[in-house]
Amino acid sequence: MKTQQTQSPSFHTTQLSPSQQLATTVRSVAFKDTSIRLDEAGRLTERYRQNMLPGSRKGGFFGRNIIEKILAQEDCFGIRAYFAAEENTASTLVLVGLDASYRELTKGVLGEDVLPCPPYCAAPNALNDNVPSYIKVRSSRHRMFTGDENHRITLAEAKRLVGNSRTSMTMRVVGADLSSDSLMSMLMQEECAGIRVYFGLHSTETPSLIFVGANAVGDDLLSGPIVTGLPVRPTSDPSFNGLG
Repeated sequence: MKTQQTQSPSFHTTQLSPSQQLATTVRSVAFKDTSIRLDEAGRLTERYRQNMLPGSRKGGFFGRNIIEKILAQEDCFGIRAYFAAEENTASTLVLVGLDASYRELTKGVLGEDVLPCPPYCAAPNALNDNVPSYIKVRSSRHRMFTGDENHRITLAEAKRLVGNSRTSMTMRVVGADLSSDSLMSMLMQEECAGIRVYFGLHSTETPSLIFVGANAVGDDLLSGPIVTGLPVRPTSDPSFNGLG
């Protein structure tokens, strides 16, 4: 008896205009984020899972639409992903655009991870172990992601979520910066519905974030780019008017 194979829908890859291609070249110089091998990324996510509290989130997902909207803003050269938390201390993530000087575009488009893992997890792979909720979600929904999920939040909501994270724990790293070219390299994969973010942990107990493309049925695109981003350190600079 043949088993029916679920096929992931294709997405139109984003085409860059000549001016956008030039801007991307400039951005890649300004933003030196880090590609990482799958085995290295797997060690980071595994170490996080070994140390996390029972029931904690392992990561989340951002649909391609919110990422494209942030990157489409004038003067946007990349994205900063902040560790954040709900009032019940459940971990989440907040996205904000960055200009060439790493200043946050807080008056522009902001996004929150509204599709946490679990339950919206990939099939067990090098970045993700199995969870009971995986089978439940995948069996009940043919398509896990559309790419058009509503991640938009207000500046007040973003500050509250990031502030909850800063007050609930001592953070050596508060987030990670990614260049537009790294983000576009993930989004331009044919089946990419958005980007999944995993929490990682270095042997020094410094937190990290792992970014990888994901398709509409929830699978990680492990043959494509995997990026850790540039760590963002906390600051007490009174002139800094960003979320962190």
